[in-house]
Amino acid sequence: PIRQNQLVARKQTLDQLAERIANLEQPHPVRVGIDGIENSGKTILADELAPQIESRGRHVIRATVDLFHAPRAVRYRQGRESAQGYYEDSFDYEKFKDRLLAPLGPNGDRRYRRAALDWATDEAIDAPEEVAPDDAILLVDGIFLLRPELVDNWDYRVFVHTDFDKAIERALRRDTRSFGSADNIRRLYSRRYHPAQRTYLEQVQPHTEADVIIDNNDPAEPKLIF
Repeated sequence: PIRQNQLVARKQTLDQLAERIANLEQPHPVRVGIDGIENSGKTILADELAPQIESRGRHVIRATVDLFHAPRAVRYRQGRESAQGYYEDSFDYEKFKDRLLAPLGPNGDRRYRRAALDWATDEAIDAPEEVAPDDAILLVDGIFLLRPELVDNWDYRVFVHTDFDKAIERALRRDTRSFGSADNIRRLYSRRYHPAQRTYLEQVQPHTEADVIIDNNDPAEPKLIF
């Protein structure tokens, strides 16, 4: 069980990061990308940051790149277990930029949509158009967010670092409903997901693009590196 002092340590880290993000100023909504490998803790971090930032008087828009997957036929055209396919074909970045990132950017009209595709059903999502206040903060979690075709669309970049072995431990706890057996999980991670992430880490070096790195190997006591 997590001890009380560990809960305090995590809260202090989140407070520090929320304070920094809440103080960011742009003439348009501030677009924050929270990147990291699968099961690094990106989504939980973003979900926890959102109310912390709102409590400091900023409107938060929560979104995820997971609602901008490419259709299944595109995602798996290089093979269900292809690492290259995972890196190259998983997401529809044009829709991601056109519907979400660009409208909230320097020349955007503030009219955005948070989704394009339900990856589980492979069906398009007719997301409602929303209008962002100028001082809003967009918090987006997802993998590969600091790759070259996206990196300039962020005003603040967070990289959540977790070791691959820790990520696998979390996947074995989390992903059995999606993937079935532990053997299935290990196979997909070893053949598709982690080789793609290693390619990304080696080629793009996202930690060098980040404004802050969070070492989340121990979620109870994450460490910030600005």
